[in-house]
Amino acid sequence: MRPRNKIFLIVVLWFLVAGIAVYWFAVSLQNQGQAPSASLDEDGNGVYDRVDSYIESKYSGTDNLLLRSGLRQYASALQNGIEHSDDKELSIQFAEASDRAQECVYYLSPDSADEALSGLEAALLNSHELSQKFVKLSEQSAGEVFESAKLDARKDSCAFKID
Repeated sequence: MRPRNKIFLIVVLWFLVAGIAVYWFAVSLQNQGQAPSASLDEDGNGVYDRVDSYIESKYSGTDNLLLRSGLRQYASALQNGIEHSDDKELSIQFAEASDRAQECVYYLSPDSADEALSGLEAALLNSHELSQKFVKLSEQSAGEVFESAKLDARKDSCAFKID
């Protein structure tokens, strides 16, 4: 084999290997934030770590301590509902738990609860798979009626001590 052909073969092989490496890197970047990494909860508090980080960064400070707890309550209920969206009975149970958590957030922050809850949902439902499970959860609990707590009793919807 002539030296010129050897150099050409080496260059072609190098581009082939580099192309495979770039493809693998692009695929791994594309899959970031999706299952199974979407469901990491390394501290075991019932909230995906990336959602926990969103709550911490968006609502930092001691004045938002209770609001963070309420948002974690909602995130946990919603996540459990999503994870069990194939089970109608559990879907209904977690849908009711998410309603209680929403009441808690409205009690804690009546003026900004809509924004806080919708922002949290956007942070949680960051993949097609999670969004599909959320739709399934909604379908499973469609038609169910959960009695809302009276305005003066919404404090009791919080699953944590407020005073």
